[in-house]
Order: sequence, then structure tokens, then C-alpha cells
Amino acid sequence: MAGCTLLPVDMCEQCGLPGEQFYGPGKSMCRSCYRKYRLSIPGRECSLGDCEAKHEAKGYCRTHYRKWLRTGDPDGVNYTPPECSVDGCGTRAHARGLCDKHYKRLRTHGSTDLPTRADRFWEKVDVGHPLGCWIWQGSRHPFGYGGFCSDDGRMSAHIWAWELLIGPVPAGLELDHLCREPSCVNPDHLEAVTHRENVMRGVVGFRSSNGTWGNVS
Repeated sequence: MAGCTLLPVDMCEQCGLPGEQFYGPGKSMCRSCYRKYRLSIPGRECSLGDCEAKHEAKGYCRTHYRKWLRTGDPDGVNYTPPECSVDGCGTRAHARGLCDKHYKRLRTHGSTDLPTRADRFWEKVDVGHPLGCWIWQGSRHPFGYGGFCSDDGRMSAHIWAWELLIGPVPAGLELDHLCREPSCVNPDHLEAVTHRENVMRGVVGFRSSNGTWGNVS
């Protein structure tokens, strides 16, 4: 098979495509034509055992050459896949020396360790409100109350914050927002009251002696 003769505008005469780098005798072939030229040379076969496939590179056919590039072994027999670098994982590495699970954690949370419930909770809280409210930035109920998935299932975010920082809500009582901001999870802005008291406050509102809502100064 004759090599490609380049036109004055560096176009391959056979395939009609331009090229920036040329190969073969006299550097006269584009990459595609040079590959066909190599495969057409009689007697050039893969150097491994009984493999009779056409030679691709480094004395190997395409299959064994790609194995050699990927593993360093053309047979792929002595290749041991790398394991995840996290202690005790043992799963095959996917990217950056990590398995798929730990790599996704690294991208999502910035660490290969699984964040705790408290970590996940506080990363959704904004404490910069001018009135001292801790505003919930996660999902919310239709009435504005934050929602958080705890070990016991989905619950209101302000209740979870109260139980975390104060303790269990007394039996027969529920939490009322003194700041009248339903997305607030600051325990200082919450008060445990009866259901009747909570409803009455929500209907008519109430003001402390200094004229502000509830007893939040």
C-alpha cells in the first residue's frame, strides 16, 4: 500500500482530511492512514503466544497493547486493581485513590467521613439574623416550619434543635415560637406551652410589656 502524498495545503490525499502531524516513511501519512499502513504489512502479528491478531504497537495487537497501557502487563494476569485508600474499606479505587462511595462523600461533604446528624443539621442553619433568630435553610413545611430527617424519621427542625440543646419536650406540651418566625430553631426563642396556649397565641398574637412579640427582646 502506497503512502499518502500530502497536498500543498497539508491535506491527506487518501482521506481528504487535514493533519497537524504526519507519520510513516518520509512523514507522508496522516495518523489514520499510517495505522492502516502498519496493519497491512505482512507478517506483523502480535508477539504474544498464540495471538495472531495484527500488530498495533510495542509488538502487541490492539487488545494486548491497551492492557499493557492500562496495567503494565499485556496479559493483564499480574495486575492487581488499586484499593480505596480509606482504612478498612478494601473496595476497588474509583478516582483519586478512593472508591466510588468515599469519592462521592469527598465531593459532597469535603471529607471521606460520613457527617453526623448534628453536622448535617448545623450546616443548614443561618445564625446571622439581626433579631437573633437561627433561620433554617433546609426544606420547610407549608407553614414555614423547617423539616429535618432524624434517626426517628422526619421531624420539625426546631423540635430537633430543642431536644439536642435542651432536652425532650415535656409531655403534654409543644413548642411555641416567641419570635413568631416559624423557621427559627434558636431554643432561646422557643417556649414549651400547652396546645391551647399555643393556639391562642397564634390567633390573637401576644406582646410583652416592652411591646415586642413574645418575650424576645
